[in-house]
Amino acid sequence: MSRAVLCIVLMMLSPEWASAADARSAGAAVRALSPAVRWLAAAQRPDGGWNAAPRETEPGHEQDDHPPLLPEADSDVPDTCMASLALLRAGGSLYRPPFGDDLRRALRFVLDAVDKSEPTALFLSQTTMPLSPRLGNHIDTFLALQLLAQVRGQCESELRERVNGAIEKLLTKMKSNEKEDGTWGTAGNAPMLGHALGVRALETASRAGIDVDANVIVKAEKWAMSTPAEKDEWKHNGTWRRQGASGRFVGENPANYEYYLMAARLQVLAQADRTNELEEPAVRKRFMAGKDPQELAAVMRQLGSIQTTHKTFARAEEDMLNALPRSGAAGPEIFCGEDFLGTLFIIDSLDIDAPRRCLAATTAKVASWQTKEGKFDSPHFSGETVFCTAAGIITLLDANKPAEPKTRPAAAGKH
Repeated sequence: MSRAVLCIVLMMLSPEWASAADARSAGAAVRALSPAVRWLAAAQRPDGGWNAAPRETEPGHEQDDHPPLLPEADSDVPDTCMASLALLRAGGSLYRPPFGDDLRRALRFVLDAVDKSEPTALFLSQTTMPLSPRLGNHIDTFLALQLLAQVRGQCESELRERVNGAIEKLLTKMKSNEKEDGTWGTAGNAPMLGHALGVRALETASRAGIDVDANVIVKAEKWAMSTPAEKDEWKHNGTWRRQGASGRFVGENPANYEYYLMAARLQVLAQADRTNELEEPAVRKRFMAGKDPQELAAVMRQLGSIQTTHKTFARAEEDMLNALPRSGAAGPEIFCGEDFLGTLFIIDSLDIDAPRRCLAATTAKVASWQTKEGKFDSPHFSGETVFCTAAGIITLLDANKPAEPKTRPAAAGKH
């Protein structure tokens, strides 16, 4: 297992893909990734799922050679989906070693949860993890859709029908439970991060060729960029108020919570921009072939919307980079699921022009949370080990991925 995992990591971070200036960051990523992936795969439970903190040490005994362990909780959908997404991002496949068996067991666990869920309820199960109430208990539905949309193309006949049925059920849940303002519910701490998970899942499904109601996505994305969404973010994080002439909202802990809001919005824009980039050539072709004035006007509006989204995303990316600390690291500043998810969103959203200093500093910051067992953990905050380890693996791979050439014309670039 260890040799196979190391081979995959080295393939994903091949030195020939990177410049000499990136070697130190890539080296740090390799050293962290191999034990992290091994630990995550080994933490899978017999039922195919993962839970929040497998084999968690009793508080106060973290430094013992043989510490007493707390009883394990039941497996849950959010952790199972995050762990599976990390193994997929690390080069795993449903039908190839070293993770094929693990991923198929995890997929069946998630499919069973979707099958058993109430058709009209947004969430899948009452079994949650500590992070779920803070992002919204419905993140299990969002993460399940994200996973199923990503593996659908790999599924052979034995699973394809079940996956397609589950995706349809999840999309129905999200459509029927979306409110008129574009929200799906509330959360206790960082609602916008949870909302962005929903947008990410819908856009991923759309790019995978799945029929997604465009109105559901549009409403969700409009809410994410709205002033009411900003107010709602601060309302769930204590008192908030406008600050001076700038009009910015300030809460009890503006450093972290503004970071969550900016990271979530950046991810929403990045997801919309990726989908637009795939659709733009066909839209331009329709414009060139169009003759009907009304149709041409509609296509021009669509092209204008695509360009506006891209420019807004470029500005949000610049604002995010300017808001990072002097070190340049995107996080995570503290050990909690929100910080790891926010870091994942930022690094996933950055384009190929992202400063190498930011990516290298983020690599070092993520790796600093790694324990000798390979997981990302902290003795001061338990219950999110699997989620943070999975998010850390994805972030390390994204921060050190080989640069790809831009496909958009220069005219569609940053302004």
